[in-house]
Amino acid sequence: LVFNMDAANRASYPKTGTTATDTVGNVNGTISGVSFETTNNGIFDFDGSDDYIDCNTDLESWVEGANKSFFAWIKNDGNTSTARIFGASYQDSGDKTGFGLGIKKTTNNKPFYFFRTSGGSALYEEFGDVLNTTDWYHFAFSVNGTTNEALVYQNGVLKVTVSSVGNPSQTGVQTAKIGKHWASTIDQYFNGNVANMHLYNRALSSTEVL
Repeated sequence: LVFNMDAANRASYPKTGTTATDTVGNVNGTISGVSFETTNNGIFDFDGSDDYIDCNTDLESWVEGANKSFFAWIKNDGNTSTARIFGASYQDSGDKTGFGLGIKKTTNNKPFYFFRTSGGSALYEEFGDVLNTTDWYHFAFSVNGTTNEALVYQNGVLKVTVSSVGNPSQTGVQTAKIGKHWASTIDQYFNGNVANMHLYNRALSSTEVL
């Protein structure tokens, strides 16, 4: 575990303020407009119009890692346009995403993943089940540099295996963000809740995901 941001953990967020602390590393997120709600002992509430958490440039080494995993608990409040739950850059030029999870409006709030091949080509597709506005969902991405695959899970169930996943180096100075597109020139704000987000520096197994 190399990154842990958890709204229900007072060491991560003390219910107030503009800083969400990573409890295992040094990535302190700057909160912009995001509300704290006491549901489930604490969640971050994003309004879909201008709320996000800026994780700065400190996640670059994780994005570039050949082996990594991403976990997040989220609840969808209904998005009328494409929304990013989490995203990090690949290149500033052309606003290219290196890693991301989001929701597509064109399929009634179905999730999508975003990876890159080693050559820099985009791996960007919808997957899994459409998100309703009543249930919480757990998402997990496990990227294995040996097999060049990413396993994408929804609620502990493997939904898709993505082939030819690489670990291209990031260029530029753009930051990772929770609740919007990483690029300052693109919105794609998320309307919903995030309880916590965890990043690991290895590919977790299906048992660990479950």
